Amino acid sequence: MMHLSTPHMQIKSIAIRIIGYGTGYAMDRLRSMGSGDDVLFEIPVPVLIQIDKDDSLGDSIPARLGVSGRSDKLEFEIKVIKLWEHDVDSLVEMERYLLLPFVLARHRNKKKTKENTDAFIEDLRKVSKAVTELYDEGKISKNLAMEMFAVIEGFAVVINSRHYGDNAVIEKEMTNMKTTRIRFSHEFIAEGRAEGITENQMNIALIAFQGLKRGREMSDIVEMLKEFEIPDEIIESAKKQALDEMEA
Repeated sequence: MMHLSTPHMQIKSIAIRIIGYGTGYAMDRLRSMGSGDDVLFEIPVPVLIQIDKDDSLGDSIPARLGVSGRSDKLEFEIKVIKLWEHDVDSLVEMERYLLLPFVLARHRNKKKTKENTDAFIEDLRKVSKAVTELYDEGKISKNLAMEMFAVIEGFAVVINSRHYGDNAVIEKEMTNMKTTRIRFSHEFIAEGRAEGITENQMNIALIAFQGLKRGREMSDIVEMLKEFEIPDEIIESAKKQALDEMEA
């Protein structure tokens, strides 16, 4: 379970928040258990994601979990990911894809200078390109890609308006990104409709081939399905399934 953090948060506050999320998760797991199952109070491995540089943090935060009345304590670690040490390429290499949009969050407190503006534009382009390539390579789903673009766009809008005075180049990059997200959305909807159509066509073909059991000729069924413009591959698949059921 991952938690985002910014500088100056006390370790105690971080631990309280992480344990709170963890116990909530454990309670949900307990509620889903059957009445005969052993009671297991299990929390996920906590990971702290530090967005900005904080030299006070090590690679992990040691913690202990105790039960009242017992002297033994369960020792565990809260792992720390120092996001400021990673760029887009290293996050992709580590397969920390969900952290990619937060690369932009590091720019939220920077002063308006040409150097900082250029750096933000470069990161915005890199993050958008990385998400698109991950989708093209089949490493993330189209739905996740759309959600990541929405987060990226949210960061970009806020940071651009607050710090860079609605920079025209940034606006253009956001327009390109929004176009990609809209294209993904349309493709997602179209694919869903296509899957629904294919499923309906298969159901029609399977019902038609039930006529074989009542003595209807195979050629008559195939001809009827073609009249209904059922694709040949669906007809063949349904025919094979029907024949397999009759031989079983």
